[in-house]
Amino acid sequence: MDCDGDGVTNGDEIADGTDPLDECDLVVASQTVPPSAAWEALDCDGDGVTNGQEVIDGTDPVDPCDFILANQDTTPTAAWEALDCDGDGVTNGDEVADGTDPLDSCDLVWTSQTVPPSQAWIDGDCDGDGVTNGQEVVDGTNPVDPCDYDPLSQDIMTISEEWEALDCDGDGVTNLDEILDGTDPLDFCDFILESQTVPPSQEWLNADCDNDGLSNGDEVTIGTDPLDPDTDGDGVNDGDEVSDGTDPLDICDFVFDSQTLPPSEEWEMLDCDGDGVPNGDEVDPIEGDESTDPTDPCDFNWEDQDLTIVTEEWLNLDCDGDGIPNGDEVGDDDGDGLPDYEEENNGDITEDDNLEVFDIMTPNDDGLNDVFVIRGIHRFPNNNLEIFNRWGVKVYGTQGYGQGDNFFRGYSDGRATVERNELLPVGTYYYVLNYVNANGETKQLAGPLYINRR
Repeated sequence: MDCDGDGVTNGDEIADGTDPLDECDLVVASQTVPPSAAWEALDCDGDGVTNGQEVIDGTDPVDPCDFILANQDTTPTAAWEALDCDGDGVTNGDEVADGTDPLDSCDLVWTSQTVPPSQAWIDGDCDGDGVTNGQEVVDGTNPVDPCDYDPLSQDIMTISEEWEALDCDGDGVTNLDEILDGTDPLDFCDFILESQTVPPSQEWLNADCDNDGLSNGDEVTIGTDPLDPDTDGDGVNDGDEVSDGTDPLDICDFVFDSQTLPPSEEWEMLDCDGDGVPNGDEVDPIEGDESTDPTDPCDFNWEDQDLTIVTEEWLNLDCDGDGIPNGDEVGDDDGDGLPDYEEENNGDITEDDNLEVFDIMTPNDDGLNDVFVIRGIHRFPNNNLEIFNRWGVKVYGTQGYGQGDNFFRGYSDGRATVERNELLPVGTYYYVLNYVNANGETKQLAGPLYINRR
């Protein structure tokens, strides 16, 4: 017989040590006869699931923590509500109120923890962030938020794949890539730009990681580096370039007065204005005391200039405003040590082949007309100059006049009756210049030359 209708015979109940008159005092494994309908309608363990349903589910009708949550069809008992079936430190009743699963130890509102959690829960890592639940409680971080943890407590050998795929700081770089890159997965301004593989957060887009006056989102749109305030290295921060209307991606497009950052080594070696002086030498000149503007091709110290690197555009300019392009004035036809393109009125473009002969010289070392000046002769190195006194005696002759330091300074070169290095007397002389012009034509200029030493 089964007096209490629990499906266990009286004899088996006596053998099991259970009460044959208490329908909820039984060993489920000893059920050998069909239980009564009354027993099936009961909820012996108070878990909210009737005994009959637990039999169908294969759960234990006398174990309040062995049930299928979806099949709760009656109100659980207060005793069940006070239990913590999953050991997460939150009572079943609070889990029901919070809408979390009382059978899932990692489904909880952690601020609802009111009872000591189990050792298994303490040793676990619900959010997969590499920090155990127990340590998160000690640290005051959320054990079910994978992005709320103390990096000092993290064991990267135990992080989950789900955590690796997250982007905790919203910088567009996954947590795993940040670990591989050696950057901080919790600092959205500590990342490697090339590692961005996921869309960054709106918070990141609105931030300005490099403090250049442009939001990260604007920098993404423009194409500048949100971690470098001066993407092109010209010494002007990206925000100022946008304000100035210059291109923050063009190293030679900037306003010189807006430079507030040290420019890059690349910028210092470039010659942005094409004047033959590197930018770095314009800002910190080798010769001279004053810096010049690396964006103005006519503002430079000629002593620092390398004519082999000037641009075609610079050669076509007329820096001294005398109507002659710089390219036609790269010599020093008056021998005063100053390039002709630095001196105004340094030639006459109306003269044949743009050669202008100054027929008076005053070799008195005052720096003015100390040599026989033939403007533009430097452009025709294939030339021959001869100078004769009034009696037709040659007192000077040279090839390649005006090349380098080859100038007539009023001294004889020792021809005929006039001794070498002798200072020629004041008077009128005659010159004959033969040269080959740019068209390959041999031409001659001749005329008087007056020497005066006043």
